[in-house]
Amino acid sequence: DQTLGMYDCLGFDYNRELHWISHVPGVQNEERRSVIKLHYVVYPKGWHWYGNLVATLNQNYNTWARGNFLRTLNPAGIYEHGMAWWIWFTTWFNAVFVEFFGWDNLIYIGVCYALGPLPFLILTSFRHYAVYMATFAFRSPPVAHGYLMRDAKLYKTIALSHLGRRLLPLVVLPRDLPGLCLAVTGFSITMLATARLGFVRTYFGSELGFVKPKWIEGFPYGYIPHPMIVGQLLAYSSILWWWNADLNFETTALIGTHMTLYTIHMVQEMLTSSY
Repeated sequence: DQTLGMYDCLGFDYNRELHWISHVPGVQNEERRSVIKLHYVVYPKGWHWYGNLVATLNQNYNTWARGNFLRTLNPAGIYEHGMAWWIWFTTWFNAVFVEFFGWDNLIYIGVCYALGPLPFLILTSFRHYAVYMATFAFRSPPVAHGYLMRDAKLYKTIALSHLGRRLLPLVVLPRDLPGLCLAVTGFSITMLATARLGFVRTYFGSELGFVKPKWIEGFPYGYIPHPMIVGQLLAYSSILWWWNADLNFETTALIGTHMTLYTIHMVQEMLTSSY
């Protein structure tokens, strides 16, 4: 959250960053205050047609949206009341959808799916590693941290869904209970490490400057080096070992690629970490 004082300015991407204006709780203005919003377009040099198109689309949308908003401030009839509820619902839905999924991710996943089963599997199983490594390598200027956490969690969830769809049919109880215990132990180490750090620090909050560095104590830290990644490697290696005879080539390659990319990222952290 940003609190603006007299003559302060704040810039953000109007189309891609969730934003709202509200009063600071418990604080009352002694005089009338106004917020001036200036909309502008930034586009590549020479792309005047693109800049004009974006400006026109945004201007028309804002004029239409503002007109509907003003009509619903004091709704008098059925149409105005319906429009008021519609504006509230679409605003709420868009905010929730962008916070947890994102329209750009919807398009990306849709295109990957349209390319076929194998491209969909590859392009949605490993994208979160690209997010990890690229963010850790290029820390300036700071990234949109909320989107970083959203995308990393989204694509990791999809990756685990791919694995679960292939592995769960192979599990036979009680025969596979030891293998399950080993895999759960590895994933539990990762989840406990995440709980110790919190999501902000898990996704490079300290390295990116969003929170101050903090020494983390308690298991698994102090007992297992790089527990978040080591836990994943333990889980995946346990799956490969226990279900080795049941895994087909595609699933084995999928798990091996996960382990390889996690190892590369762990080495990246070891060699380039600020702490």
